[in-house]
Parts: sequence; structure tokens; C-alpha cells
Amino acid sequence: MYLEFFGLKEKPFSLTPDPKFFFQSETHKTNLDLALYGIKAREGFLVITGAIGTGKTTICRTILGRMEKTHSALILNPFLSEEELLESILHDFGIMEKGAQKLTKQEMIDRLNQFLLDTSKAGENALIIIDEAQNLPLPVLEQIRILSNLETDKEKLLQIILVGQLGLLRLLKSPQLKQLDQRISVKCQLSPLKKEEVQRYIEYRLMVAGSAGGITFSPESLELIYEYSMGIPRLINLICDRALLGAYTLQSTSIEKETVEKAIENLKLEKKEQKMKMPGFTSFASSRVSMPVLIAGIVIAVTAIGFLIFQNIQGLRAKSAKRTLESRLRQLNLARQVEKSRLEEELKTLQKQVEELSAKASTPQPATSTPAVAIPPELRGVYTILIGAFKDKESAVQRTSGLKGVQQKAYVIASGKDYRLVLGQFKERNEAETVLQSLQTRGELAGAKVLTFSEAVITD
Repeated sequence: MYLEFFGLKEKPFSLTPDPKFFFQSETHKTNLDLALYGIKAREGFLVITGAIGTGKTTICRTILGRMEKTHSALILNPFLSEEELLESILHDFGIMEKGAQKLTKQEMIDRLNQFLLDTSKAGENALIIIDEAQNLPLPVLEQIRILSNLETDKEKLLQIILVGQLGLLRLLKSPQLKQLDQRISVKCQLSPLKKEEVQRYIEYRLMVAGSAGGITFSPESLELIYEYSMGIPRLINLICDRALLGAYTLQSTSIEKETVEKAIENLKLEKKEQKMKMPGFTSFASSRVSMPVLIAGIVIAVTAIGFLIFQNIQGLRAKSAKRTLESRLRQLNLARQVEKSRLEEELKTLQKQVEELSAKASTPQPATSTPAVAIPPELRGVYTILIGAFKDKESAVQRTSGLKGVQQKAYVIASGKDYRLVLGQFKERNEAETVLQSLQTRGELAGAKVLTFSEAVITD
């Protein structure tokens, strides 16, 4: 509705997970790099988690777009049986056509294993991404773990990414999935955008949608968008899309605070602190319990637990410091591995360029002199019409298609570095000039000229 008014090619705040609109915030860029590293290093299992609307599906589609020589299967429906999951994977990999004869579970696994072995020999990858994985039944998760056993002596044949909400982490910690959790080497967790990233996120999506900078959000409107979206990309998209619609009705390219307020009101969104309020909450001032009694109760409670806290505080601090240090070391190690992988890719590219340049330098160059063209004796005194010279034979032949209806025969003759297209054989020059004049009168062969065969085909 508002695209033409704002000069946009497409909706900038659509809710569809289009990789073209993937915004590399601090959290999204870090987790994308970790995921790509884990896949290229053939780590086997990866997990990507985040709250609703933080861009999990978008980052998955971005990963698929970044992977070269990779066969992929994207499972969007988690409510599948073990057999249905295998069928979906085989369909996406092109191993089995839809509607084909049903196979047993073991037959499907055997076909998948052979496909993965062939893929590995060809130097290609195989990747499965399962979205909304927190809803997967335990038997299906166990089936996924079994698929991870498809490997050679040196590497995993299959890379699997489980994508889900934060509850997926709790599910993986359950005793029944202990073996699966132990196999997950890379865990990525998406966070909402920071306050200072919201404006850049909005401007980036507008630019990708075709904006030339004519749409502006006031500082007050940006502040309001952050407060009500809490930095979650999906909520930002909802608010901004509704705000653009409101600005369109006002015929304004400047989105002010009032326009955003109306958009939030229509969407019935609440601030974070409003969501945290519980029904029936009463303040101390409105409570029937007297303040002295309340204070006395607090003092007793604090005294009762204070001694226990004091006894354990040093141990808790030591454990907390140890966990923090271990977490930091893991992050540094992963960052080092990601940087090493990036540098290795750049080194390979440079080596390839050096090899290509060396090959060109060592290849002998063709002689620059123009070889003589042998003219048959019967054509040496014959005239012809030179239509033009072409760099390659195909272009000269293609030009002959425009000579339909001309009675004279066309010839393509190699001459030095190019190909000459000539028309007809004439004993007299005036005969050739008469034919050329007739063709040029009809608007054809502009620039053509009459020459002897020797003049026409021998390069100067």
C-alpha cells in the first residue's frame, strides 16, 4: 500500500525470514561465524537457541546461503514420527521422490548412508537444519542422535543443526538425552538487539528494500520502538510496518513519536515492566499488615539465613569465578578457531591467485606477426564485397543471418587475428558496386565496400 509513496521496491519489515534482510548485530554476527565454523570443521551437532522473534530461522537460511557445495535438508515441522523425519530428509536430499514406494526405516538409513559416502568422496557437505526443535518428541531426538553415527574413521558425514527456543537447552539436559547433549560441540544463543543497534537495524532494512534515505525515524520514536520491542527483531518489524502505514496516511516521510504510539496502541503491545506486573499485586502501603510487624518478620528471616549465606559465600564466589574463567576461555578458543579458519580461507584464495598469475606468466604468448592468407589463383583478380571483420568466427557466421534473400554467396575467411565476411564473386568492379549500391538503397550493408579478394582478406 505504501511502497510507491516511500519509493520502496518491497516491504522492508516483512515477517518472512528473508536472508537478504539479515542484519549482523553483535549477537547475530558472532553466532553466525560460530555456526559456519562448526559446519566447516564437521563438528557434527550444533544448537542455535533464542527467544521468539530473535531471528533463528533467518540465520538458518543465511547459513544455507553461505554454504558452497552443500546438500541441505530443512525440516520446519517438528511434529513428525521417526519414519516421517527420515522420509523428509531423503526427499530434501533428492534421494527419494515424493510418492515413491515406502521403505523401511533401515532401508532409508542405508540409502542415506550411501548418499553421504558419495557426497563426502565428491568433496561436498550434507547439512540438516531442524527448526522448532524444542517440540521434537524424545524418540525422534534419539533417531537424530543415531543419524550422527553415520561417519568415517576421519570425519562426520552429516552436520545437524537443532534450532529452537530456550526450552530446547533444558530439554537436552534431561537424563534421557544425555548422550545427545554430550555430542553437541557448538551452542549458539541469539539475544535481542541492543538499544544502539535498533536504529541501524531499521535503516539497514529500509536500505535493502530500496530506500534512498528519505524515510526518517525521530530519536523519540526510536526510543519508543526499543522500549516496546525489547530489541526483538520480529516486534521491531511489527511496530515499524504499522508506523509506516500510519505515516503514509499522513503523507509524511518522517515517522514521529505520535505515529509510533498509535502503531503500538493498535498492536496492543506492552512494556517489559508492564508484563512483569502480576494480577492482584498490592504495595506495602495498601497491605493490612502493619509496617513494624513486616519489618520484624524480615529481620528474623534475614537472621535465619544470613549465617548460612556467610558460610557458603566464599565457596560460591570461587565456583562463580571458576565458571566465568572457563566460559571466557571457551569463548576465546572458539574466536581463535574462527579467525584461524577465516585466515586459512584467505590464504587459499591468495595462493590460487598466485598460481594463476604464475601459469599466465609461464605460458608462451602467440606471435604478433600476421600470417599470410593463401588466395586461390582463380580468386586473385576477382572482386567481392567486404561486409566486415569480426574477432571470432561465431560472430561472423551470426552476421550472415541478416543476409537472407541476397542471391550472392557469403564467405567467412580467417585472416590473421580476425575473420572477414565477404559477399559474392565478381569479375568486374562495376558489377560488384552495382550490387552493393542496390543493397544499400534497401537499407542494408551500411559500411560495406568493394575490394579484390586479396585486399579484403589480407590484414594490413
